[in-house]
Amino acid sequence: MDTVVQWNIRGFRSNFEELKLLLNRSQSAVVALQECRLGEGQMPPRGYTLLLPQVSKLSLAEQLPKPFLVLGDFNAHSPAWGDSRRDGRGRMLKELTAENDLIILNSGEQTFVHSAYHSTSAIDLAVASPSIAAECSWAAHSDLCGSDHFPIFLTLSSTFSSNVNTSFNFKKADWNRFGDMQTVFGRLWPTSSSLLQSCSVRPGHPYLS
Repeated sequence: MDTVVQWNIRGFRSNFEELKLLLNRSQSAVVALQECRLGEGQMPPRGYTLLLPQVSKLSLAEQLPKPFLVLGDFNAHSPAWGDSRRDGRGRMLKELTAENDLIILNSGEQTFVHSAYHSTSAIDLAVASPSIAAECSWAAHSDLCGSDHFPIFLTLSSTFSSNVNTSFNFKKADWNRFGDMQTVFGRLWPTSSSLLQSCSVRPGHPYLS
């Protein structure tokens, strides 16, 4: 089985030690981070690759090869994935996932704690294409680990892992298309939001060599 860690880290450098503990504990293949807060010209520690896509207007569901996962802090509220309230972004996201036959993997656990009001919500979501959804299990960590968002663990079964490509040639990647990946949700974030604000890949993993 493979594990993917998803986390709104609220500062890559400020919570880097907590991140290392999470990765060592989970032995994750990939970690998808939001709110890294790396300034212009700042780079992550050696061994971590950050990808910073831009929001555009193309369709994410049409651009990504199936099966796929989209992970992020959507800041969208709906009882459909365990939040106590519903807002416009939640309604739009629910419609978009239905229109594109996508599955939200969340179990209903809360993923965010408001530091001032101590209220909770479920806004960190994992969205999957149908063929992979049944192969994934979703769980929120019990500790905030220095952030105000709980880290999330996605476990992918060995059935799925055995069917994925074993390597990728990043030199041949279409980075312009990668920058357009998040687009089906562009209506939700018209200015600067990013579903995968950064993606840190564990070096040496056989599926990401």
